[in-house]
Amino acid sequence: MFRVKDRIKASWYKSISSFLQAVGKKEKAKFYMDKLMWEGLAVNDKDWWYLGYLYTKLNQWEKAALAFTYAVSISQGHPKYIYWLGKAREEMGNTKMAETLYDEALKKNANCWEALVSKGELKLNRKEYKEALSYYRECLKLRPNDARILNNIGLCCLALDELEEAEDRITKAVRISPHDEVIRYNYATVYLKKGHLRRAIEEFEKIDRGVNAEILCLIGYCYGLLQDYESSISYYNAALCLEPENGEILINIATIYAKSGDTKKAIEIYRKLLLLNPRDPELLNNIAWVYETLEDYIKAEGLYYRGLALSYGDPKIAYNLICCLKRQRKFIEALDIIEHLQKIPEWRRMALSSMAQIYENMGEVKLAVDCYNKALGLE
Repeated sequence: MFRVKDRIKASWYKSISSFLQAVGKKEKAKFYMDKLMWEGLAVNDKDWWYLGYLYTKLNQWEKAALAFTYAVSISQGHPKYIYWLGKAREEMGNTKMAETLYDEALKKNANCWEALVSKGELKLNRKEYKEALSYYRECLKLRPNDARILNNIGLCCLALDELEEAEDRITKAVRISPHDEVIRYNYATVYLKKGHLRRAIEEFEKIDRGVNAEILCLIGYCYGLLQDYESSISYYNAALCLEPENGEILINIATIYAKSGDTKKAIEIYRKLLLLNPRDPELLNNIAWVYETLEDYIKAEGLYYRGLALSYGDPKIAYNLICCLKRQRKFIEALDIIEHLQKIPEWRRMALSSMAQIYENMGEVKLAVDCYNKALGLE
């Protein structure tokens, strides 16, 4: 039995801890809860949960897990405490145990929205988008105006190419949290994916783009698709100023120069990059494409072959090489590469179409028709 003096002291420790937590002094708030434990004044599950919660604010997840374990034990399995124990385990890297604990919390309380969100996020991180959606939609019934849940539903829909629902959900999320840059980013991405490029640019520009190379690159990418090459290069250069060692940005700049017709500058950049990394298949593929646009097919062919060898048969490079060989009427060599491409299921139709075009050019009409039929699934 606690004496009246102990009860007063315990109440005072809790009150001052709550006040310090409210004003942002987390370390001091934890100090008073620690005193509560050290002096044996903690008598209920709520005290242990609150101590665990303070540890989470300080990113001390192992100590948080211990406190939550006491809270679960004393409460005989309260779903809220089980959820928080799962959260601590997840932050400690044990996602399997975390998921088990989230499931346990949901068995005890199907409306434990925090567990529904966390289950959804685990599925989302594993790219299990349909499963993630089911958890988020259940959670949305409980919290219809939660911007985070609406945003995550939108992300799943984006990944599943359900663009109308993605736009609807993320639009609602951005209205609820207009200053959330993550939601604004996803909102812009919806417009980018739908091909509404100027609207995407408008939304990306609402994010603090002056210090964000990724946003600057995305704006540059949009302008490139709009064939406003001057603006595109300007934004990519601004991104390069922020990240001068980022080779990907240089590749993008070179690509835009090539598309704009300034192949000299494009090749100059690619050559510099190749000196730094001569075994990069993507670079070899890109510079080959530039030479191909210049109708220097011999040089392009050699670069495609190098890229194909170094990438261990990248189908994209293989297809580009086939196109280059067809332009030179090197049909036998092209058919050899097509044989490789046919073995990759998702490229089989493209390979058969290329084969049909070659047979057509060779005057083998019957073989060409047969390949076209196979490409269309009319075997």
